[in-house]
Amino acid sequence: MSPRPTPEQLSALQARLAQASTDRDQRKTEAIEAIETQFWTAIAAEINGDDSYFGIQKDIADALGVTRETIRTQLKKYAPPA
Repeated sequence: MSPRPTPEQLSALQARLAQASTDRDQRKTEAIEAIETQFWTAIAAEINGDDSYFGIQKDIADALGVTRETIRTQLKKYAPPA
């Protein structure tokens, strides 16, 4: 059986794992942000596009199962202004 790690080895391991966890969380946050931006930009394009019509925002909200307020806040947060 191999010997137990020294306290220095154990603390170095914990530091490496903490850094890896932080890096993973940062990459996950960036990926989610990119996905949400792409999705809500596509929704904004539907609302502001040539095929848009009165009531499209409500129809999109119904199709997504969210409220019109959710559409409005997410567009404000993720989609560039038209």
